[in-house]
Amino acid sequence: MPDEKSFDVNDPDYDDPIVAEVRRIREEMAAEWNHDLSQAVRYFQEQRRLRPIEGLIDHLPRTAKRA
Repeated sequence: MPDEKSFDVNDPDYDDPIVAEVRRIREEMAAEWNHDLSQAVRYFQEQRRLRPIEGLIDHLPRTAKRA
């Protein structure tokens, strides 16, 4: 990998592409609710009520049954 350009993550001018994408998405989502956090919270609470994710957080994994 000698062709790769080295970078310093502590350099204030360095902009990690993944962090930049997360910031862009976060800004787009905040703009949907006019940067009102309470509106965003209500949206996510409503989404959770409409489409609960069963078993992901509320329950521990089941142990396998032996045959």
